[in-house]
Order: sequence, then structure tokens, then C-alpha cells
Amino acid sequence: MDDAVTVMAATQRRVYTRGSVLPFEEDETREFKGHRNIAAEDIPPWVHQGLSREASTRKPVSRNLNAFLNTGRGGTVYCGVDDNGRVLGMHLTRYQKDHVRLSVRDTLRRYQPAVPDDRHRITFVPVVSAADGQHRPREFAYEASRRKKRHLVATSNYCWCDAEAKARSHVGGTTARSPDGESRPMARSLAVSRGRVARDSDGDSAPSGPSL
Repeated sequence: MDDAVTVMAATQRRVYTRGSVLPFEEDETREFKGHRNIAAEDIPPWVHQGLSREASTRKPVSRNLNAFLNTGRGGTVYCGVDDNGRVLGMHLTRYQKDHVRLSVRDTLRRYQPAVPDDRHRITFVPVVSAADGQHRPREFAYEASRRKKRHLVATSNYCWCDAEAKARSHVGGTTARSPDGESRPMARSLAVSRGRVARDSDGDSAPSGPSL
């Protein structure tokens, strides 16, 4: 199921329509991201190597979160939306959604001073085609026990949840997608960073909740 990820902001949207344009532009409290690279360590190596037109523009979500916090006004990052405000969506499994939550939490806890968990919330808004109307797409089945598994964050390396999503896409005959939610070759180069293992203190993934 494709989603648009909204970080640190309120939203009343039930679904977004793929290809539609949001009724506002980027400003001091809104930022659009076509990827889900939360921390600087998440940025893929090909960006740093200048192998894409995105090399000079792709920045981690953490930069915007930091700016929103420093202004004192807060703000919203819309992941799965391009710079022109067009809704693209991201193909995310339930395990990958848990990964996003943990990545945001891990990143904000590494700020100085650390950002308390109650200062941010994340909303996953389904993205549908125009033909679907307001009907939410059906989500793949998942195992509740696997949500207790540790995730590898703060690295551009694949986490187990990304490998699982890639394997699922092969079984379904669809295009394999990289951790940033975009269709990319399977033999994608990986960073050498070790990454960080993240899991809640109770051993479970972060719960979902509405945005601020």
C-alpha cells in the first residue's frame, strides 16, 4: 500500500489521490520530500557521489525538523510529495512504517538537547488512484511478532524490513523498491556505515498516532 508520510503536523486527510497537487506550497512550516531519508546517515551513496540530478538537492528530513524546532512554530514534512507539491506516495509495509517511526525517534533523541517523544507525531495517509476514490487500499498481512524485531536505522544499508518488502515485491511480480521508497535497481550500492539498532524499551515498535 502506498502512503504519504506526514511528520510533526496536523492533518485531517483520510486519503490522498496519486498525482494530485497539494493546495499549498512549501514555506516556513511546510516541506515536501520525495524520499524518506530521515537522518543524514540515511542518504544513499549515489547522492554523495553526484550520480544523480538529485545529488545537489536531496537533503535529510532531519534538517527540516531541526529548523521547525528552532523557530518555535513547528511544521510539517510531507514525505512522498515532490517539490511541486504533487503527491507520489511511497510503497511501505507495516514493518517499514515501524522503521520510519523508530528512525524519526532515534534521530530526534540524538539532538542536543534531545527532543522528547511527545514533541512529534507521525501520520501515514493512504495514497489512492483517482479510480479508487476514497476507498483505502488493502494492506498486506503481517505477523505481529515480527514487529518486535530490531531495526537498523541511521544508515543507507537495507534493514530487514526493506529486504522483506523487496522479497514480497518479487513474489507479487511488482517493481522492487529501495528503502527511500523509489524504484531502483536491485544491485544498488550500499554505504559502509554500521548503522544503529533501534527498538522500543518494551521491545515493540513505536505505536502509531495522529499528527500534532
